Amino acid sequence: AGQAAPVTGHKTLTPAAVKATILKMMGQGIEADTIAEYVRGVKIEPPLNPEELIDWKTSGIPEVVLRAALAR
Repeated sequence: AGQAAPVTGHKTLTPAAVKATILKMMGQGIEADTIAEYVRGVKIEPPLNPEELIDWKTSGIPEVVLRAALAR
């Protein structure tokens, strides 16, 4: 009793929405590995393109998170 129902499927978000969430999480001190796990749980549509990868990297998003986003 009192437990949340299991999540079925993956939430679909745009690259911009995922980036905004990642930056917010980073601002709150959440570790990169934890953020990467979050990213693995969302579907990014459309997939990241090279320009977005560069933008994410220059925004300070760690490589482990970039790899997680590419794996989606």
